[in-house]
Amino acid sequence: VPIIAKLARDNRDVVFFYRCHPHETLSSEQKTLLEKSGVKIQDNRINISVALNQFSLVIGENSTVMYEAISCGKNVGKLFFEGLHPEYLSPSDCVYFWEIHNQEDFETFLTASASKNEIKSLYSSFNMNLFCDLIKW
Repeated sequence: VPIIAKLARDNRDVVFFYRCHPHETLSSEQKTLLEKSGVKIQDNRINISVALNQFSLVIGENSTVMYEAISCGKNVGKLFFEGLHPEYLSPSDCVYFWEIHNQEDFETFLTASASKNEIKSLYSSFNMNLFCDLIKW
């Protein structure tokens, strides 16, 4: 929360949304910090697929949603500063993310015109026969 608030304060021309994990509850102090920094809190009851379609840029530390965003062709930045130490599910995944270590990296991420790399597919191909077999039981 403090990092998003800092980025929002340092980049007033960017609109920031904070989406809580479904099991996360912000304290009143965290909500106040975000709101004073101009960060909008997104309703986390909205399906994540619907929510991701609203954005072209996604940032975070460690979240499977970041991988979902990559599979949707979004530019995704991992925050590596202010004490954050994100990890990759696989070391080779680093080519799909923008690593943000400082304000300059964040500005580069903002101005990137395309995804970091080609889209990483996280899902298997849809198999209609298998699906039909599963729902028949």
